[in-house]
Amino acid sequence: MTTAEWALVISALSALAAVASVIFSVLTNKSNQRFQERMQKESLEFQKQIRAEDLKGEQDRQEKEIQRAEEQARSKRIKSVLDKYVERSQRKNERGIDALLNAGITSLKSDSEVREAAKLMKGQTGKHPFGRSEKALEGVDALVILQLWVDERKKQGADFDRFLEQAHAAQAKE
Repeated sequence: MTTAEWALVISALSALAAVASVIFSVLTNKSNQRFQERMQKESLEFQKQIRAEDLKGEQDRQEKEIQRAEEQARSKRIKSVLDKYVERSQRKNERGIDALLNAGITSLKSDSEVREAAKLMKGQTGKHPFGRSEKALEGVDALVILQLWVDERKKQGADFDRFLEQAHAAQAKE
């Protein structure tokens, strides 16, 4: 081969190497671009996940705070009624339904609060605040019964035991 032919071959190989280099550069560039896009997408998804977990954690914390505040308010209501009842039963020797009502038993928010207060009252005074009506209150909402009794006792001659019997009969019909 002549020098001119060798020069032509070398020139062609150089051009081919340059084209290969350009192709390699384009492919590498595309690959890097896809990699960066995938990394950005994964980073955004990770950030969204972190934000969602943070939000869930904050919601859980707020729910626990609300629950704790509600439990504290519940305990405070029960303690207030309990203290008033115990004081009335010790100082004035007052017990039973009237003492419960005077202590504010209807200010409690639920049957479970009334029953918890009654249990604590029995523990502190030695006698159940509902007296012989204790068993009659099983299976009924004590708070509802007490609220109805407040309305009923405004009538002359109302008797709590008779009232409980009527309430049981009415509830059994439902």
